[in-house]
Amino acid sequence: WRLQIAAYVDDLPPRGGGLTLWPRSHCRIWDYWEAIHRDAPPPQRAAGTPEWNGYTAPPLPAIKADTQPVETHGPVGSVVLWHASLLHMAGQNELTDVIRQATIYAFAKTAKSVPDEIVKRDPHKGLWRDWSDQVRCIAAAS
Repeated sequence: WRLQIAAYVDDLPPRGGGLTLWPRSHCRIWDYWEAIHRDAPPPQRAAGTPEWNGYTAPPLPAIKADTQPVETHGPVGSVVLWHASLLHMAGQNELTDVIRQATIYAFAKTAKSVPDEIVKRDPHKGLWRDWSDQVRCIAAAS
């Protein structure tokens, strides 16, 4: 029920700093988030560590350490769609002759329009339920 979109406005070759995604990271991020915000005790974290920091909060360092990221690239006009719960960030631009440019957009349905608790609260089972068979097939393979 939340989709993010990046559209490349220039050619973006490999190693040009394209959007980088960590496959299946949404499950581990969601488990951590749910443990903090539900009745279960939050996971152990070092004293002084904030509840959530988009760069260093658990389990992000572990995901970055044990999951191979996928950096996207493509010709001008390429569009990358991803579920907003995936760990994502701009890649490192290793090229001296490329300035990466993209337009970013996020689409999110309101809670009222998505009353289904499976979609909102259970990314392990129903995250892709309302998507096409083609997308579900790709998501299951990653």
